[in-house]
Amino acid sequence: MLFREIENPQLNPEEVRYRRWSYLVKDGMDRRWLIDKLERNGVTPVKHQKVCDLCSGDGSIPAILVDNGWKPGQITCIDQFKSPEPLVEGVTWKYLDISRLVWAIRRGAEIPEDLKKLQHSFDLVTLFQSHAGMDFDIEACQFFAKPEGFILCP
Repeated sequence: MLFREIENPQLNPEEVRYRRWSYLVKDGMDRRWLIDKLERNGVTPVKHQKVCDLCSGDGSIPAILVDNGWKPGQITCIDQFKSPEPLVEGVTWKYLDISRLVWAIRRGAEIPEDLKKLQHSFDLVTLFQSHAGMDFDIEACQFFAKPEGFILCP
């Protein structure tokens, strides 16, 4: 079975049914924590320009990164659902289910060329809110991260 990007993603049901939750300070995350963690590990917008945020939701992690010097045009957001109100403009959105991606990798299934081009192409990969499980999360992050890239998957 060919694994592929979701062509017509539906709106994120959690954002539609419930209050909008994000990683912004008003919703409980101290954005300084994220930047401090990256800085302690030598991760900067200069050294780690190309970013992939998995399970992006509304794009709140990329919004924090952009506020701290990263360029939107260098950020790819990946989620299986479409946010009704993305928080940052100028980023690239891809829609896929990372658990299906990992299963495709494990089974040796064919992965389309447009997704293969993203393999090992990011300096920084972040994943903050996944429902796939840690083993899937790490494998998905490793798929996208360059060998010398930094993965932040708390």
